[in-house]
Amino acid sequence: MKINRHGITLSLISFLIAGAPAFAQDDSSWASPGTASASETSSTAVGAWARAGKAGTALGSASYAHAPFSTSVGMSAYVNPEASNGVAVGSWAKADALNSVALGTGAQATHRYSVALGQQSGTTRENEVYIGYDSGVTNPASPRVPDKTRVLGGVSDGTRDTDAATVGQLNRKADEVYSDVSGRIAAEALKARDHTDTVAAENRENIIRNTVAINRNTRGLLSQRDVLETHEERLNSQQQQINTGSTVAVDSHGYVTRGEGTGERITVQEGLVRTQEMATENRAAVSRNRQVGERNSRAIASQARTLQAHERRMNSQQRQINENHEEMKRAAAQSAALAGLFQPYSVGKFNATAAVGGYSDKQAVAVGMGYRFN
Repeated sequence: MKINRHGITLSLISFLIAGAPAFAQDDSSWASPGTASASETSSTAVGAWARAGKAGTALGSASYAHAPFSTSVGMSAYVNPEASNGVAVGSWAKADALNSVALGTGAQATHRYSVALGQQSGTTRENEVYIGYDSGVTNPASPRVPDKTRVLGGVSDGTRDTDAATVGQLNRKADEVYSDVSGRIAAEALKARDHTDTVAAENRENIIRNTVAINRNTRGLLSQRDVLETHEERLNSQQQQINTGSTVAVDSHGYVTRGEGTGERITVQEGLVRTQEMATENRAAVSRNRQVGERNSRAIASQARTLQAHERRMNSQQRQINENHEEMKRAAAQSAALAGLFQPYSVGKFNATAAVGGYSDKQAVAVGMGYRFN
């Protein structure tokens, strides 16, 4: 034993057990029994074949703490030379990575900054605390493939964002959320029902109003149909008048006469043809308007305008009829005047004749000259 200014240092460089010497690197290292080895400064190796590196601690038979500042406790506990600051506690526990910790028989921490906690536990990623275990281990040195889980009990409710939450805490929160959601759903359902009732009432009122309007429109359509039929009858009557008044008869001498049903009937002027076409178009328009009026109640306004147009057309047709009558009377007066002219009675005679003819309130004068050659 030596005493220096830093304190008391125990040196067992030549300590023998079972006839084998233990090995300690310097005065800051300690190894026991004889097969143990503390090969670096500030290291401790206790147990048969225990080995400790720089500032490492190896406690247990065949325990190895090779990495700097590492600790291995338990039979065959092992810290990899590259796993600085690694900790392996438990028989066959193994820390393989930097700053890794393996706690439990056969536990293996093979990822940096990770912790394997419990028998046969093994890490799966860096910066992880893993408590699951491999249920199929047959060789303590084989890699761990965790397939079973453990329950972490006795945990307080988390208070910070990085704290773990307990089942009770989650259940309470779930109950709160359920109560809140249930209340919201009930409120929304009530609002939806009230809205549905309001919309239904509005729809009923709209249906009633629409029914009244449809009935009113139906009555209007029926009334308009009667008016259309009346106008169609008037148009047919006027068409008959046009057919009668727009033609004249021709007698056996080729003169125009007023007689009806005798000789050939011919048109007076080309305008009568247009009048006929207009009458045909009017009948077609009346037919279309009646069909539109029966199909669609909204066409009432359009039908009223169509009726006004028909009225104007009928007035125009009446004027045309009157003009045709006037033209016919003038033609008849002309024919009467022409009939009064005569030819000379003797051969080689020349004569000049004048005749006056009339028809109804129309008069005509015909002047002619004649000469008989033979």
